Parts: sequence; C-alpha cells; structure tokens
Amino acid sequence: MKRWLLITLVSLVFLTLLAPINIISLPNVNRISLPVLGISNAEARPGGGSSFRSSGSRRSSSSSRSSGRSSGFSWGSNSSSSGGYIDTDLDVTELLVIIFIILIIIIIHYYSQQRDEKRSQRVVSSKATRENLSKKQVSIDKRLDALRQRDLGFSRVLFLDFVHSLYHKYYSYRGTSDMQLLTPYFSKGILSEANQPQYKNQQVSEIVVGSLNIIDVGEWTENEGIKVEIEANYTINYVDKKQIYRHLVKETWFLVRRKGVQSSPPEKMRSITCPQCGAPAHFNEGGQCEYCETVIHRGTMQWMLDRRMILENEQFKAALLGTYAEEEGTELATIRQADLAEQQNAFVHARNLSSWDDYWRDFQTNIVKTFFLAIYAAWTAQNWKETRHLLSDRLYETNDFWIQQYKAQGLVNRLEKITIQKVILVKIECDYYYEAITVRIYASCYDYVTDKKGSVIGRSKNTQRKFTEYWTFIRRAGIVKPEGEFDLHSCPSCGAPLDKMSMAAECGYCGSKVSTGDFSWVLSLITQDEVYQN
Repeated sequence: MKRWLLITLVSLVFLTLLAPINIISLPNVNRISLPVLGISNAEARPGGGSSFRSSGSRRSSSSSRSSGRSSGFSWGSNSSSSGGYIDTDLDVTELLVIIFIILIIIIIHYYSQQRDEKRSQRVVSSKATRENLSKKQVSIDKRLDALRQRDLGFSRVLFLDFVHSLYHKYYSYRGTSDMQLLTPYFSKGILSEANQPQYKNQQVSEIVVGSLNIIDVGEWTENEGIKVEIEANYTINYVDKKQIYRHLVKETWFLVRRKGVQSSPPEKMRSITCPQCGAPAHFNEGGQCEYCETVIHRGTMQWMLDRRMILENEQFKAALLGTYAEEEGTELATIRQADLAEQQNAFVHARNLSSWDDYWRDFQTNIVKTFFLAIYAAWTAQNWKETRHLLSDRLYETNDFWIQQYKAQGLVNRLEKITIQKVILVKIECDYYYEAITVRIYASCYDYVTDKKGSVIGRSKNTQRKFTEYWTFIRRAGIVKPEGEFDLHSCPSCGAPLDKMSMAAECGYCGSKVSTGDFSWVLSLITQDEVYQN
C-alpha cells in the first residue's frame, strides 16, 4: 500500500513540476534536423512566397555567442539548468506503472500546449500585440534619430548595405586565412570562432540574405551599438563528409563602434573597404591597410561585429514549392508612422513641391503601380533580369534565388489578372543620403503553380487570392527628376535601352550602377502584412 502511495505521490509531483513548463522546448539541447527538408506551406509571389521560414519543416535551433573586447552590450542572456534523481526501492512492475502514468501526463500536456500555441498564434496577430510591436519600433526610430544627431551622415539604408556586405564576407572567408584581411571589422572573439577546426572543411557559397532588420539601438559612455536580425540561406559543402546541404538561418549580429565616430560616405559603406583610403579591405593581423599603411583599430573608424547569435539553423532542400499557406494579415489594420503628417510636410518643404497630393498621385501611378505590375509580370515569366534596374541588390538576389529553385524543379508560379485595389502611404523616412517611402498595397490575382506539363499542382487557377504587402522604395536625397518622367524600359541614368544592363545593375552604355537609388526610385524591401512593424 505504501508503495502505491509512493507511486501516486511521485506522479503528482511530476505533474506539478511539469505544469509551468513547455516540455517540447528543452533548454540547452540542440535538436538535429534531417538533411532533406521540404519548403511546405510556402506562400508564392516575390517577397512573400517561398520565404525564409518554412512552417512545415523540422527545425534545428541553436544559439552561440562570440565576444571580443567589452562593448557595453547587455542584450541577451544565457541560462543553464541542472537536475537530480530519486533513488527508491521499487520493483519492475511498479516502475512501469510510474512510467505509464508519466507518459499519459506528457501526452495530455502536449495536446494542451498545442491548444495554447494556437491561441497564442491568434494573439500575435491581434491589434494589441501589433500595437506593442509598433511602439517598440517607434522607440527604435527615436534612438536612431538620436544617433543621427551625433552622426549626421548615418543612413539606415547604407548601414544595412554595409551589414549585408560584411555578412557575405564573413561566410565566404570563415575557416580560411582570409579572415585576417578583415581584422578591423571583427572582434577577437568573432575571429577566434571563425577559425575553429570544424570550419576548415566547410566551403560556403550561394549566400542569399533575405532580410535585415534593426531590432535595437544602444548607447553607452564610450560606445554605441546596433543589433540587427538577419534571415539568410547559403550552401555548405562539407568536404570531409562529401555532403552538400542548404542552410536556412536566422541570427542576430551586434555591431559596435566608438561613440563620436562619423559614418563613411556611400562609396565606403556599400562594400567592405579601408575606412581611411577606400581601397578594398586587405589588412594584416595588426589592422594595417596594405594600401595606405594606416592602422585601423576595431570600432574606431567604422562599425565592427562584436558578437553574433544563431537563433535558428535549418538544413533543407527546396521542394514542395507548389504548396501554399493562407494569407494571414490581409484584414489587419494598417500600421502608419506616428508622425506621418509631419513627415509629409517636411518632404514637401525640402523638395519645394506645390502640394503633397499632386506628388502622391504621380508617385502612386508612375512608381508604385508601374513597379508592381512589372515585377509581378517578370516573376511569372521567370525573366527576373527585366527587373534589375527596379530592385536593390539584396531584393534582386533573394528573389532570383527562388526563381532558380522553381526553374530547377520545372515549376512556374503564375500570377494572372493582377488588380491593384488601393495604395496607402504608411511611412516617410529621410536622412542625409537617402529618402524612403513605404506603402501598403491592396491587390488580388490568380496565384497558382504549374509543372512542366502545365498541370496545376498548387492552389487553383479559378480562385482569386486577395493580399496586401508593404513595399519600401528608396532614392538618393536631392534627386529632382519628376516621377512622371520615369521610363520603365530605359536606364534611369542615361536613358539608353536596357539591353546592356548587367547582373550587377550596371548600364552597358553609361557604366552607372542603377540599383542604389542614385538616379531614380528602386524597390528596396517587400514585407508581408502579418510581420510588418513600421
């Protein structure tokens, strides 16, 4: 009798301990995912379809931190747990009974968690939560404004271009002696991590950065920092194992510099160069530039990567591109910039416009709608090069990667009878070098996937799909060319035909790089409505 009471007591104790925790998410455990995964439940369309998150696949999540000198960052924390065991005199039958009871409790708890997760997913899309996210972004914008007060040349556009270039360099050089060429841009901890033995036999290629978002800004006595969340994918050739996998990752980068440092001009921010002479980055271990021989100390003239954390790491194979997820945010309220009216007036005043309404009509017609229809047509035709002069480098590379995935499997994502219902202005952001306008586009189309034989394998060609997206356009500050003069089929710099436009967005006639917004508006970002935070 006492033993059965003990069994009951142990079970009750286990249930009590289990109640407040989620047993599905174990701390400090790296779950290994299968090497071949499908992109299931993927939305189609450029910028939203075949995104960097696949809800139906198994995911391996892990986190790691690399740190060099103390930078004052306090973001993030590590936790650990320990446990023991109860040793008692139980026979096999009684032990099996305890195990059985525990399994029943685990099953009940699991289904309870699934129900709670569905509830929480509904809450994430709720107005209250979205308002909280928007408030957080407003707070970040205020801190970025404070940073601009100290550094008039700081540009969000150029900063993220710099991070994009540094990301490519890091993974291209990781595990090789070339890492030292970028000594001033990485902390000692980052360099140490990149030189770990396991990376010597890993060759990284086909690096595609899907999104870059500033998620925090810090300021301390001597330093200042920016926290960036990155979603990307790349191919790793495991030379020693003779295996090749595609990795989908989400990570956080902590970039720091000395307080008071002024941002470099655009030509030094768009690629990784010596901040002194502008030559390609080629430093020795002491940080001395091979060209001008200036010693560049970490964080003293340019941003440097202090730490990084891997939030998600998934191995996958691009398959099941024909499956769909339902639209999630179409009915959500539009998130507008808090001081939008003030920004409109400032925009009109700075450019000596007659009125915002006149400008807005031209912008909607000649930029937003023209870009939208051209980009969707190129996506369906799988002729992405036609959009090269319309897109930023990052957006072009990301969607070109997915078009190649469709082609490799003999599939076509068809977007037909596209209709734009309305366009809503949501944000205007201007800095010393760039101006950006974000709009929400309400549209509908017939959206389906066909195979090599023309058979529909995803969604239906008879069902119209309604959706909304947030599109952000950027342009170099000071451009005075009227939107009404924009020609979709000509180089925005010299007006020549596009037949000699290179993959690097350089015009074969005038040699200008036109994807930077230096001559006209370019589309920089497409954000799905359910994740937009202003």
